[in-house]
Amino acid sequence: PEAIELVARRARGSLRDSQSLFDQLLAYGQKEISAVDVHQLLGTAPDERLIELGDSLVNRQPAQALALTNKVLSEGTQIGEFLNQLVDYVRDLMILAAGAHNLQLGSVSDSRRDVLDVQAKSWGLHTVLAALQILTETQLKFARVLSGRSLLDLAIVRLSLLDELDDLGKLTQMLLDPSAGQGAGDTTPKGQPRSGDSSPQKRPLELRPGRPSSPPRSLSTPSPGGLASALDRSEPADAG
Repeated sequence: PEAIELVARRARGSLRDSQSLFDQLLAYGQKEISAVDVHQLLGTAPDERLIELGDSLVNRQPAQALALTNKVLSEGTQIGEFLNQLVDYVRDLMILAAGAHNLQLGSVSDSRRDVLDVQAKSWGLHTVLAALQILTETQLKFARVLSGRSLLDLAIVRLSLLDELDDLGKLTQMLLDPSAGQGAGDTTPKGQPRSGDSSPQKRPLELRPGRPSSPPRSLSTPSPGGLASALDRSEPADAG
């Protein structure tokens, strides 16, 4: 049953692709076809390796993630197929992080949904979106370069160093709107001092009614006669 499920996931609902894969598996000449045979034929990694790598990425362990990647490739997994599996795996994390639990998983068996659900919640939706963008960009570059292994390792390290973007989004919102940082249990009205805050509060300015100020006195212009008499008084008396 596990081998049939792998073929169905690989065919992505295409009956023709399913028949082609079964014909290739039957060419082995074995009486029973196991999941290992399917992975060897397709050049893909088993579900356990994807989940282990997912744990190292979510826990931000770049050294362990690179070691697991090297182990997967040494077991016969093709780089291009493994990159495609990682894209499908992170896509499944995005589905779970977005709450679309009724959609079928495409990277691993549906029996491992609980494990991926824990990883999706730990990483957060925004971080998962950033991880998926990194992998899709790596896919586009993969067909145009010769050093595909370097591109894959670079993507693995970048994924393992992603920050919790969901928390950064909440922090940005708190900086833009300080009132959003009040907890649910904080019932202090906005603008009022919280309990335990001993800092002095500024009193608002109060306008009190007072005596109206008297208007400034106007400067009167002296008459010509008064100005002449003032000049006469200022001249010294004639001694003769």
